[in-house]
Amino acid sequence: MIPNLYNSLYCNGEEREFTNVRHEKVVVNEDSKVVIVGRIMDDMIGRSQGIVEQVVVFVNQVTDPNLLHQHLIKWGVKTPRLAPADQRDDYLVDFRAGRGSVLITSDRMPLGYDVSKPVGVIFFDIPTVPREASQPEPDYSLFHHIAGRAGKSNDRIGRVVTLLDQASDFHLLDNIEQHFDFQASQVDRYGVNMIS
Repeated sequence: MIPNLYNSLYCNGEEREFTNVRHEKVVVNEDSKVVIVGRIMDDMIGRSQGIVEQVVVFVNQVTDPNLLHQHLIKWGVKTPRLAPADQRDDYLVDFRAGRGSVLITSDRMPLGYDVSKPVGVIFFDIPTVPREASQPEPDYSLFHHIAGRAGKSNDRIGRVVTLLDQASDFHLLDNIEQHFDFQASQVDRYGVNMIS
């Protein structure tokens, strides 16, 4: 394992763009997950000690982004819903132009999408490969692609935070850490550090 939090990730033997990324994991219970996302965004965007200008929140399921979107609107965070394909490009253009600080996305985020401003990444869910199995398998490529958005800035350390609220999440993140040879540091400062 690479002990440094600001490590490089390796994929298929090649160094990738994660040299400027700090990986963190936050253990939450399901009931507080959305609230914890709000606290992490406060931390990232600047209402307290912000290090990025925009945040990408990854979700696996279609129901999660709508619930998350509703809570963010209540907190005064302007963010578009996860949009149908015909509206998605407009939202991405607006986000890239800085007309939004939060983008909720799923595996639909275009692989060629690039950002110029520092971006933080929150994995509300860990990306998994769609399959009919009792034990989910991480989608390494999608994790790498989404987390890579945080490492694009040359002048700041990017931040990737993965939320863990189920026993399977620990297994998935362990597999990702082993695959890419890094260790996420556990962060307990957001008020919840136990699984219900």
